[in-house]
Parts: sequence; C-alpha cells; structure tokens
Amino acid sequence: MKITTQLLLKELKEQVQSHLDYVITLKEKDLGFLQCRNSRSSWNVLECLEHLNLYGEYYTI
Repeated sequence: MKITTQLLLKELKEQVQSHLDYVITLKEKDLGFLQCRNSRSSWNVLECLEHLNLYGEYYTI
C-alpha cells in the first residue's frame, strides 16, 4: 500500500497532536502517580517524557 506524502504528514501531525493532548492531561495527575514505577527496572511517566523530549531535541537539531 502506497501513501502520499501529504497524507503521511497529515496523519503524523494528528498523532503528535493527540500525544500532546494526552500529555496536557498528565498535568492534572498527582506527582506520586507520575513518579510511580510498575517495577524496579521500569521507567515512570516523568522519565519517559524526559526521554522523549531529549530525543525529540536530538532529532530536530
């Protein structure tokens, strides 16, 4: 299946906006929730966001 560049960019923009909308909802969450780990070796929500932001900066430079 081929996809046009315009359609791909449109879908990517929609995905990014959806992710940004979700991150905004995290501002309402308790800090304890954001720092909670499912296991000792897992990342918490804040660590995941930091990682995504750092790599986002890396790929946009």
